[in-house]
Amino acid sequence: MASLPRSKFVLPRTSRQQRAIERKTTMSVLIYLVLTAAVFAALGLTLKAGS
Repeated sequence: MASLPRSKFVLPRTSRQQRAIERKTTMSVLIYLVLTAAVFAALGLTLKAGS
């Protein structure tokens, strides 16, 4: 339990960095999902139009 105060002092910096990294990763993942969905939709439309 004596190690808790130290972690409280150290955590704020890392948590801020982690939040920034999480935001970047979540944004990149969302963009990737949107792009893949758009590609699949376009493929589906072209396949329907072709047939």
